[in-house]
Amino acid sequence: MVTRRLRESYVRVSISRILRVSVFFARNTIDVNFMSDVNKFRFNRIYYLNADEENSAHIDLYQTINVNSIYHTESKISVEYHWVNSKKDLREALRKIENEVDNGFYPLIHIACHGNEIGLRLPSKAKVKWYELSNYLLNINLKTRNNLFVAFACCDGAYISLQMIDRFTGSMKSQRTPIFGYVGIIGEIRWGEVEKGYSKFYEELFRSFSTGDMDLDNAISNLDRNTSNPLQCISCIQLFKRVIEGILAQEALSFKSNLALDSRVSSILRSYFRNKGVLPNFQNFHKMRSALLNQELYIHF
Repeated sequence: MVTRRLRESYVRVSISRILRVSVFFARNTIDVNFMSDVNKFRFNRIYYLNADEENSAHIDLYQTINVNSIYHTESKISVEYHWVNSKKDLREALRKIENEVDNGFYPLIHIACHGNEIGLRLPSKAKVKWYELSNYLLNINLKTRNNLFVAFACCDGAYISLQMIDRFTGSMKSQRTPIFGYVGIIGEIRWGEVEKGYSKFYEELFRSFSTGDMDLDNAISNLDRNTSNPLQCISCIQLFKRVIEGILAQEALSFKSNLALDSRVSSILRSYFRNKGVLPNFQNFHKMRSALLNQELYIHF
């Protein structure tokens, strides 16, 4: 019980910039078994949002995805194309997706765009910062009950995770995650990588769907094999765990003196007494002190 309260109290701690960045860059490879988190994850419509260039290349990729869906899923998964030129177009497209959740559609959103560490740049030259995009996506994720997956076909798409981290740690007004999970690049992604990589990604996704056992992990591996820069794919569950582990590890490093450690133990036990009305004794103090000094607490929880 005390350990659970300890974890809950640390969730409310404001995360430092160093920890925020270290959590992000710790995920620059695919080292997560994504499917372990997606027991209830589902989608039945892909929304291809083209905010890059209105040319034949994107139409061709959209049509390839659509043909693979028809072939492998017999149109059980539909694919819908949207041209996004401005912020207004983006908001309208996402509002339409949100409304269609009420009609039984579970979206997977594919965003093709120019991106960087700050956010997205639309064809109209308008810029959409990552926090703005996360706000747009939040309502859809709430409606789907944390079931929204986004595929970023843009440079630096993985930076969406910093918005998720900020929400987890209470540094943003809303503490709800804007998406369930995402796949995106750290750095640059070339058009040839987008075209080939995402063709293989969706083909494997549809193929495995047709067998009744959707394999997102293998689809992600197909994408990873066709991209040169680090690829991130992570669920909010795994990201949340990484944030908590980082906070706990950072807290462990702060116990440089017995005084700091004893002060933390006393604070935790006072909180326990206020909530439970049970007066802690020396044995409780000793057990809590030992728990905080145990490195296993900061690795697995």
